[in-house]
Amino acid sequence: MKLMIRTIAAFLLAALSCYGQPKMTLWTSKPSYSYGETIEVRLRVSNNGDSSFSIFSPTTCVAWIALDNVVFTMGCGQMEVNLVFNPGDSRTWVWEIEPARYAYPTYSGRHTVYGICSGIDSTTFDAPAYRGGPLSIKFSGAVSQSMVDSIRSTLNATVTWHYADTSGIWENWQVAGFPVDSLASAFSSDEQVKFATIPRQISPDSLLVTAIPIVSSPVADFRLYPNYPNPFNPTTIVPYELARSADVSLDILDLLGRKVASIVHDEQQSGEHTALVDGSRLASGIYICRLLVGTRVATMKILLLK
Repeated sequence: MKLMIRTIAAFLLAALSCYGQPKMTLWTSKPSYSYGETIEVRLRVSNNGDSSFSIFSPTTCVAWIALDNVVFTMGCGQMEVNLVFNPGDSRTWVWEIEPARYAYPTYSGRHTVYGICSGIDSTTFDAPAYRGGPLSIKFSGAVSQSMVDSIRSTLNATVTWHYADTSGIWENWQVAGFPVDSLASAFSSDEQVKFATIPRQISPDSLLVTAIPIVSSPVADFRLYPNYPNPFNPTTIVPYELARSADVSLDILDLLGRKVASIVHDEQQSGEHTALVDGSRLASGIYICRLLVGTRVATMKILLLK
């Protein structure tokens, strides 16, 4: 686990530039939490020196956290950010981890949370394992809706999203009383289940700022927003916004950087736009959605599951 954290951090810090000597501190609101209680994590960067420094990030995820053994994604906006810290400035990011929302903690005992911004810090807390949480599952076309309903009822789960076509039934559940990681593992070994995953996305729930200017660098000419749904099969919507008229290209690339689909290639007016990505001719897997506006580029990963 520590090796994985170091690997993730290396990718982040390679893209995140920090000038000066910031002080970073990570802590939780208390050392232990009861069952189902929201876990609050705070990461603070401060300037106790005599000169200014800045932290640059290619996305809005300037600071983020990693929860011991949990695989998750960060909700990052596609905008370059430059944070300037003058002497005496400090900035605190606050994450509220709701067990029912993240199916966390996954085990009882001591847990480690890692904070990553201008460096890496960690802290620990005690909490019992949570039984329940979100589960995204797709059954093969051979499984009837009545069978899916029966399985869901047995698990004391409710439907939060549903989609069905000839390839099968895909639902997002909110499970109660069962460890969802174990359920996902068990379902994944069933031949009638195409996939079973736990959707976990962590983003700052609140942001406390003290006298710190936030500067976009350079000025944001456009924004690329997360696609929905994601994962998808076979289509997904990609929203984006233009600050002014421009030549726009939106392409889908494989992980080797090869173009596998051209979605948009046109001059477009300022405002909000959406593009439909059809993956019916593509194999399941992770792809790169690349938006080119003039000479500037934004990318994000999308996941096709069939």
